[in-house]
Amino acid sequence: MAPASAVAESAHRSRRRYRRATLTLAVSLGAKGAALLALLASVPPSLAYLGGERFGLWMTALSAAGLLGIANLGLDKALLNALAAADGRGNRAAARRLVAAAMLPLAAILAVLAIAFSTTAPALPWAAMLNVPPALAGDAGAVMAVLVPCALLAALAGLVDTVQAAYQEGFLNSLWDAAGKLLGLLALLAAIAAGASLPVLALAFAGTPLIAALGNAGVLFLGRRPWLVPRPRLLEWAMVRGLFGAGALFFLMQVALTVAYYGDNLIVAQLFGAEAAGTYAVTARLFDLPGMLLLLAGAAFWPSFAEALARGEVAWTMRGLRRFLALSLVMVGATALPLIPWGPAALRWWAGPEIAPPAALFPAFAAFWIVAAVTQPLGVFLSAANALRFQLACTLALAVGGLVLKLLLARTLGTVGVAWGRAGAEVIFVLLPYLVFLPSLRRRFRSAGNG
Repeated sequence: MAPASAVAESAHRSRRRYRRATLTLAVSLGAKGAALLALLASVPPSLAYLGGERFGLWMTALSAAGLLGIANLGLDKALLNALAAADGRGNRAAARRLVAAAMLPLAAILAVLAIAFSTTAPALPWAAMLNVPPALAGDAGAVMAVLVPCALLAALAGLVDTVQAAYQEGFLNSLWDAAGKLLGLLALLAAIAAGASLPVLALAFAGTPLIAALGNAGVLFLGRRPWLVPRPRLLEWAMVRGLFGAGALFFLMQVALTVAYYGDNLIVAQLFGAEAAGTYAVTARLFDLPGMLLLLAGAAFWPSFAEALARGEVAWTMRGLRRFLALSLVMVGATALPLIPWGPAALRWWAGPEIAPPAALFPAFAAFWIVAAVTQPLGVFLSAANALRFQLACTLALAVGGLVLKLLLARTLGTVGVAWGRAGAEVIFVLLPYLVFLPSLRRRFRSAGNG
């Protein structure tokens, strides 16, 4: 029987984890709600100012730039697991080395990528790649010349978010992110009022939030935790290799998930044109709320899972997973299902009559998010448990099999087929394998004598 002091300490840690997760989720909900409102508010003026075809280019370019979320090479998630474990053990020296081992090499890699992009971008056939008319070729190249560097800088800034998340203080990231999104909206509206070109709009919308990201980094490294400032003398190459090794698995998963999810707009653009891509993208944006809720809940629980598993408290982690699943299903059911009957009217009110998607698109998107309400919590748990190779196999199958399924369904159902293909692929290649694998992982933990 465990000593009373150990039981009391374990109970205290449990309450603290739930408090931090709840605080992170609650504060992040408000902050992300403001950010989502800013995003939604940007669509009507942008659509009215740009027109259908140029707005389609704008949406497709944003999706293409979103593919560069993989530029952090999976280091954000590798650092999260390692730093949360170091925090659980109270090892400040290891934490300092981990931050340096992640941020300094990534900064060097991103600098090389930026130089390579600046030299090759003028020669790339952006109009063909984004499937826009030749008359918009100049705008396409100029917009990507703005969005790509912004995306690379955002990838580095994401590691600052990771550091705070590992200490179970992710709500601070959301506050800064909301401030950046609001600044981006104000800058976008000012650019539209001034009659600015599309590249200037891109700089206003994607570049202004980087100011908030810089403020977040300054407060963290110069104020709250100055001992975590990444310094070259703290670099240990064995730790760099370890982080990059774990990051490589996360990176490959990110690539597969980016293709599986962010690639939908590109598929629609190639098959049905830029205007159809704009309609599809705006409809998908209407379902941003359930997706945002899942991401916020995952960000709140992941550090707690990683820290608890580092201490061997597997029983607590399984209880937390059950609560996470219940919470996710409630949140998604309350936000996605009402959009099936009311989504078309909401979209007409929000974006105007120019955006008129098929009614069948709404249940397809809702179905995907209901499935994701189960796969997202399971994926967070598996990631915190470092079951990375299994997850990689599932995400690779999702990317390849999902692409085939979307293309097949698009032949008969059009853009609706792409959305149903996304939902079906999530069931076939993620949900079912996760449900089969989870009991064996739980038995493995029990046989190791943990929790």
